Amino acid sequence: MVSLAAAAPAAAWTFYEGKCRAEISKTLAKYSSTQFKNIGKCHRLRNRRQLPEAWDCNDPATADREGKGERAAIRLRRAIGGTADRCHHKISGESFDTVLANFTRCPSPAAETDDGGATTGIDSFAELADCLLALGDGLVSQLGGSLLGTPVPTEARPGARRCHWMIAKMTGKYLNTVQHVRGRAQAKADRSGVHEVYGQVGADLNRKINKAEAKLAGAIYKKCGRFPLEDLDDIQSCADDSEGLAECVVEIARRSGRGLAALGFELPEHCPSRALLTARAGIGDEITATRLDVGFTGLAHGMDIMDGIVSAVSLDCDPDCGDCEVSQDPLRNLPTGFCRCEANPTVKCDVIAGPDADDCGGGMCRCMFGPPLAIAAGGVPVCVVNELQGDLEGTADAGTGEATVSVGLRSKVHLGIAGLQPCPICEGDGVINDGMDGGVCNGGPRDGLPCDANATDLTFGAVSYECLPEPGSGVTGSGLVLSMTMTSDVSSLPFGTTCDAPADTMQCACAVCSGDSSLACNDDETCKEVEAGDCTSSGGGAVRFPNQCGDGVCLDQGNGNGECGAAGPVENYCDNMLRANGRGLLACQTDEDCLTYASQCPDGDCGVCSIAEPRACFLDPITASGGATPDRADMVTTFCVPPTASAAVNSVLGLPGAARFKVSFDVEGQCANGAPFDKPGGSNCM
Repeated sequence: MVSLAAAAPAAAWTFYEGKCRAEISKTLAKYSSTQFKNIGKCHRLRNRRQLPEAWDCNDPATADREGKGERAAIRLRRAIGGTADRCHHKISGESFDTVLANFTRCPSPAAETDDGGATTGIDSFAELADCLLALGDGLVSQLGGSLLGTPVPTEARPGARRCHWMIAKMTGKYLNTVQHVRGRAQAKADRSGVHEVYGQVGADLNRKINKAEAKLAGAIYKKCGRFPLEDLDDIQSCADDSEGLAECVVEIARRSGRGLAALGFELPEHCPSRALLTARAGIGDEITATRLDVGFTGLAHGMDIMDGIVSAVSLDCDPDCGDCEVSQDPLRNLPTGFCRCEANPTVKCDVIAGPDADDCGGGMCRCMFGPPLAIAAGGVPVCVVNELQGDLEGTADAGTGEATVSVGLRSKVHLGIAGLQPCPICEGDGVINDGMDGGVCNGGPRDGLPCDANATDLTFGAVSYECLPEPGSGVTGSGLVLSMTMTSDVSSLPFGTTCDAPADTMQCACAVCSGDSSLACNDDETCKEVEAGDCTSSGGGAVRFPNQCGDGVCLDQGNGNGECGAAGPVENYCDNMLRANGRGLLACQTDEDCLTYASQCPDGDCGVCSIAEPRACFLDPITASGGATPDRADMVTTFCVPPTASAAVNSVLGLPGAARFKVSFDVEGQCANGAPFDKPGGSNCM
């Protein structure tokens, strides 16, 4: 991990050197402010249908409709390397190398601006101007994506549009304040001989910035506080209620403002050492596009995912922060630690799938890919514990947030406790991941014992690494072997095997190897690589079809999702007990069927059998699209799942079969000391 700070000059700068850095700060602040204002105006016009919906308003070049950003760029180039140059001595023509030395290299997402001249970093003020403009564009573009999303839907209420515009407007004002206040403070510090960035923090600086933060949060409460979650979801920001918006917008703007301000002063050689990931899944703090689809029958498509799961990866980056090796960080010393001793899940450990002498007394340490996952489909509830089988393998770009990571799992499937409680839950814990055992396990071997909830399943209840299912309820032995590649790009899985039925006339997505029924496959090569025959077997699982549509035809519903058409089938559900995402949960044929679940439903009323949903199905190929910024990552994967030892589970889910998973993460880059990383240079990582 490169983390060499730029060396500060040994003596006080001259008046002209201080003037040079002040000019860099001032012109960059003007440029980035102009570009973010352009982004906000573009969103507003597009939301009013005065611009085409296809316009990418988070692209500064697209948003600069009136050329204001281009003119601000020209002024910056002139000021620090052109006709109005403040960074070369007026008489000798020599450049102020003491100032330039504070800008060591140009990191991702603008590393390509390094011209490879006299050094492998920035070696002229003209090159610095190119770097600053590119990084400024990258930062405001990422900020637009994090806070403003994509076009507000045309059916959204006018209030949602006003809330959207207010976030853009007030965030822009906040960024102006931060850059102006910090710029003036740094210029004053430079004149006094204190050139280290962040050495200028004082009472007046904090007062003005804190006041600006309060105004930003207050405006959100005022303009966005009158709308329900579903309306605020239309603005596609970082949360779906006014309280959550006030918190996350201010936090994202705070980090971005500090980073933009510091960018005008220096670019030290720091990259994030760790990325803290918080899953925003299904219906939680934010409605997202997260979904889990398992098996070919379609009954287990559109499943709920737990919200608030916290994980972390360590990053070992190149000097440009664009090529970072990813490894697992077990978070052993935090309440969110997801590696637990097999003999006692209340004890955290840090050895992935191996004996841990320090924490487990030599016993096995099991690292979990999230708390137990509840799945209920077709009247068959199951509880799935996914265990990591080794460290992560992959790379990430710390400047863009893009990543591709391979994950090896053993998926242990257990028969569920009840139709509305597939997994043990942690009841009564008011605050998840606070390190306090405020809840009690309901179900499993620790039934009735204290627990700290680690995530929220808004359909079935809070879940915990301390509340695991009964080992004897397992139907997969040591677990299903799963190999996933999570990516922020596009994941695709074609229908690459011949189905069992109709007889050799159709293609299916997945089978298992003829020589090893525990290995799911999409093609013969997967099996041949491990000398396990070819990809032709069902392994004792369900008879493989491409789907369970009456005519075998899956209709495209957009976003890679499919549904059976007029030939059906159509699934019916009780209307008073739905999943948190609004989909049906309790299957029924008549109103009397809903009565049989009465004891498990709120107030003993599951409603009537009035919900009808077309059966879901996989399109060929099965696809999922991700996306990323350093603050937010939508990670996707498609993979094959082998059958379990339960004929009922295989039949209902459709195993062996394909699976598709998309999850949204809030991402916080961190310095080696755990402080939030102020991108792009990490000036706070001293």
